[in-house]
Amino acid sequence: MFEVGGNAVIDGINEMVKEMGVGQEVQAIVPPELAFGDKGICLENGECLVKPKATLVYDIYLKRSAIPPP
Repeated sequence: MFEVGGNAVIDGINEMVKEMGVGQEVQAIVPPELAFGDKGICLENGECLVKPKATLVYDIYLKRSAIPPP
């Protein structure tokens, strides 16, 4: 669960979920500039969990949507 437009997920996921309807399933192909860019996600020892300039693929299913309380 996350707030669309927040920073809990990468920009590419935020953009995709904004366009989805409840019950819809999509495969999102997210280019590096909407994911982790030139840095990727690398550990201090040099091992990368997400390589720099990686295009990511996600299967997204929007189970429900709600308006957060004020």
